[in-house]
Amino acid sequence: MNPTRERLVMQAFDKLDRDGSGVVDYDDLVGLYNGKFHPDVKSGKKTEQQVLNEWLNTFQSHHNTAN
Repeated sequence: MNPTRERLVMQAFDKLDRDGSGVVDYDDLVGLYNGKFHPDVKSGKKTEQQVLNEWLNTFQSHHNTAN
């Protein structure tokens, strides 16, 4: 990876790693996602917690297929 791209990736990671632990975990991600304006929340079909869980599950699904 070229130095410019590596710097950008590290900046993005640092934004996600809110507690500075060196690992992006559930607590880091929960603090970043706001489901309030999701169409299903606005229409009353789902709660903010439901869309948050769905969003978080996309990371788990990707992790499981990558291993």
